[in-house]
Formats: sequence, structure tokens, C-alpha cells
Amino acid sequence: MNAIEYRFWEKTKKSDSNDCILWIGAKDGEGYGRFRLGKKLVSAHRFIYFHINPLASTSDNILHTCDNPSCVNINHLYAGGQKENLQEALKKERLNTKLSKEQIEIIRDRGNYRTAKSLAAEFQVDVSTINQIRRKQTWRQNASLL
Repeated sequence: MNAIEYRFWEKTKKSDSNDCILWIGAKDGEGYGRFRLGKKLVSAHRFIYFHINPLASTSDNILHTCDNPSCVNINHLYAGGQKENLQEALKKERLNTKLSKEQIEIIRDRGNYRTAKSLAAEFQVDVSTINQIRRKQTWRQNASLL
């Protein structure tokens, strides 16, 4: 085991409840592990996947079969595209479905004369959600592509 691998694995812990290997080092806001590789900070699950599979395409998403963002068990990781990632999220009901189609249409209609901040307060969502709806970047607008 080289120094990078040793440093990686010392930031993990075997889960007591399943086969996940949990990242106990730094994490982002969504629970994904963050690993420093030189001067660069990378996702821990992506690092280990590409370390084990060096010929895999780095443009792929690395998905979890266990739906645990902290998991770095290579047996729980697989490469897939954004479409597959969205399909899995829809199937497993992991997407934010707080707003209805009607509410999204209202946000778009009012978007011309209301601020994102006021709309976010009204619908109890983040300002970034309002901006994504305005730019048609939310999953609901892309669900027809699936």
C-alpha cells in the first residue's frame, strides 16, 4: 500500500449495520467525502473508483448502489451517466419533490416581477431552487428526457 492509499484508508470506517465503508474525513454539504490529492480536493468515492479502475471514463458519474454518499466501498460504486443517475433518483424517490408542477408554473409566471428571494420565502425553498426553475434546470423539466 502506497502513502496515498494509506492516507485514504485511514479516513474510513467499516459500517456496523451494512457493508458500507464510511468516509469519516472531511465531507461536503451533501455528505460526500472530500479527499486532498496534492493541492486538489476531490470526491473520495470518485478517487477510489478511478484509482481501482484507471481506464474508466472520468466524465462518468460515480453512483452508489447503497445510496450512501459517505460510502467508499468499491463494490457499492459504479460508473453511469447523468440520465441513469436521474432515473435511479426518481425510482428511489431521492429527488426533492417539494414543489408541484403548478407551483413551478406560478414561479415562472411571477418571475418577471418578483425577486428570487421573495419567491423562495413564499414557497419555502432556497433561492438557488427558484433560479434553477427560472432557467428550466430542475429535474421536473428534464423528466420527459428520461
